[in-house]
Amino acid sequence: MKNLILLLLVSFLSVPLFSQDNLCESSYMPFNKGVKLEYTNYNAKGKETGRQEQNVSQLTAIDDGFKATIEFTVFDAKGKEVSSGGSFDIECQDGTVKMDMSKMINPELLESYNNMDAEITGENIQFPNNPKEGQSLPDGTMDIKASMGGIGSMNTSIRMVNRKVEGFEKVTTPAGTYDCVKISQETEMKMMGINRSSKSVNWLAKGIGTVKTENYNAKGKLESSMLLTRLE
Repeated sequence: MKNLILLLLVSFLSVPLFSQDNLCESSYMPFNKGVKLEYTNYNAKGKETGRQEQNVSQLTAIDDGFKATIEFTVFDAKGKEVSSGGSFDIECQDGTVKMDMSKMINPELLESYNNMDAEITGENIQFPNNPKEGQSLPDGTMDIKASMGGIGSMNTSIRMVNRKVEGFEKVTTPAGTYDCVKISQETEMKMMGINRSSKSVNWLAKGIGTVKTENYNAKGKLESSMLLTRLE
């Protein structure tokens, strides 16, 4: 997942940042400095296709909340490092976590723009700190305007819609067993006049974030999945 072009902020404190009444610490994302996560990707047949190591490297105070910077390194199926030094930010503010929507998109799509002049805009995806079963969540949007050497253009529009809290489940992965909130969403993508739709389901645990993800095509067939395989 290289070249996501996301922000990197300075650290706010070198001592523990959270207090008992801080809602960010109990959100469904990692807001504790030093947390390390490993994710492994699989194809539809369960074969490993790569993995990603993440580290919560910095925490910054913002109005009514905090911002966490997560650095990541990507490896291929053979364990060879293919990308490092990337990062993305998540914000916890007023009881809601906000994340750049590009973090939720298949990295292979973003990699196709690596050698192009690309401008990415859109609305952040949101996750409530206290989700309720059956709750509908705001849509997410991302638009990519790209060209190569100023010649031609390849514009892409992505909408993450029908986002819903399906309920709460226990999920077991190689990293352990976690109490998770289950969130489903549909993704609508339009690129060069071609429309494509898919569905994904995410299981998130408090203080960790994603524990499991499943991606399905428009016909409901599993295409890929991702599991949390190590937590430190």
